[in-house]
Amino acid sequence: MKRVEEMKSQRDVQALIEVLGHAKDEQVRQAALEALIEIALSLAAEKEAREIEDFFQRLLQAGTPGEASPQTPPEDENAARYQAAIQALGSMGAMVIPQLLSALKNPQKRRYAAQILEQIGWQPGLDENGALYWIAKGERDRCAALGGIAIAPLLLVLQEQDNETRRAVAHVLGQIGDARAVEPLLALLVDQDAKVRQAAIEAIGRIGDPHTVEALELALQDREGSVRLAATRALGQIGSPRAVEALIATLQGRFAHRLLLEELDKMKSEDAHQIAALLSSWDENSAPVHLLLQQALKAASHPFVVYLLTTILTEWKNERASAIEALGRIGDSRAVEPLIAALKDEDVNVRWPAARALGEIKDTRAIKPLIAALKDAEWIVREAAAEALIKIGAPAVEPLIAALTEATVVCR
Repeated sequence: MKRVEEMKSQRDVQALIEVLGHAKDEQVRQAALEALIEIALSLAAEKEAREIEDFFQRLLQAGTPGEASPQTPPEDENAARYQAAIQALGSMGAMVIPQLLSALKNPQKRRYAAQILEQIGWQPGLDENGALYWIAKGERDRCAALGGIAIAPLLLVLQEQDNETRRAVAHVLGQIGDARAVEPLLALLVDQDAKVRQAAIEAIGRIGDPHTVEALELALQDREGSVRLAATRALGQIGSPRAVEALIATLQGRFAHRLLLEELDKMKSEDAHQIAALLSSWDENSAPVHLLLQQALKAASHPFVVYLLTTILTEWKNERASAIEALGRIGDSRAVEPLIAALKDEDVNVRWPAARALGEIKDTRAIKPLIAALKDAEWIVREAAAEALIKIGAPAVEPLIAALTEATVVCR
């Protein structure tokens, strides 16, 4: 056994293969097998690192004038060892599989274990090992196709440190749509990586559990616009009564208002102090938040305050448009008044989705405001308003005729 450890430390592949073929002691054979697999895994990692380094070296050389075209380096000693190890493991068949499958659970070894399994001809099944294999290969759709079978290994991988891995796993969990993933995904809403938070929210939206709305409301106050936008869309997918309330709050700017106040409170500039005082006096019956922010932006002089206001207004526009689209799709009548108010928004990219959403809800309260929107300066708003009136149908005909008649008399 000591001799096998020495072979392992020296990475003597040929000696280990010799032991596997001739040793009579089963314990010695097993130790040699484990050592050979460990060597193969480490050689696979080195091979990948070397290939990446070679790629970048060739890339650099190719961009250097006067340099000859780079040649692929000859096979080195480690490459020969690796090929010998793979050939030996492949000849042993089922004996090597359990240990390689165990390595699939190790984040440092997973990718290389999957690579070796593929090279020795192993085929993944419809089980947890198959799920881990497809995760290692980056085949998200094939992992998702396993459905509930994949949940346990996915939740295991979701706890790992690599951000890209957690994002990918969150995406697959959303594809599967199993409620067992909800709590682990909610735990990611405080992750340090914004893209992980976004992926978790998108998955939660696809699963559609109404109990997640409270957590998504908090995500509407996230510092990252992409996360807030994902939360808006997720609430639209869930569509519960409380989700509708949160979407209306997004449209009206309540969450943006809180977020901005938190940021301004951290600053010492006079600009920040004045804007914070302005926002502190705001309530739902006063002017829309975005109008206050636009006024504040015109008066601001501090560079970071200008940047902050510009960013919030730009990102909020996307969030409001997304909230409008979701409210129209859900069709809750509580959204009618906020959507009517949005028809007068300064931003055309808010006005036309509002008109379209009102057409989806088909509430008669929207008829008069939609007729007024037919005079909008932007054709896309006029078109959306006309289509909305058509969708509302018969109740809109008489007021529309009256408005057109009045317009004709005025023209004369």
